[in-house]
Amino acid sequence: MKKLINLCSQLSRDFPIQALPARIDGSRWAFCGKCPPDDLPVATSHRLRVNEKYGIIAYGWSSLSSQDQQSITDQIRSLA
Repeated sequence: MKKLINLCSQLSRDFPIQALPARIDGSRWAFCGKCPPDDLPVATSHRLRVNEKYGIIAYGWSSLSSQDQQSITDQIRSLA
């Protein structure tokens, strides 16, 4: 869990996205770790599954280049 939170912080610093850790319960994704910030974007989110229990909710995903998206996906796979 700590690795997931650290990766979210790193992704939010390195890319123009807001990445938040999430717990997965069936089809429901819920923020976990610290409380989500009050300034969440109105934009749609993108869900990135780390494993069957945890994932990352990313705001601003569609504004990334395909290379940045692939880089982030590779970093997430390294956690699994």
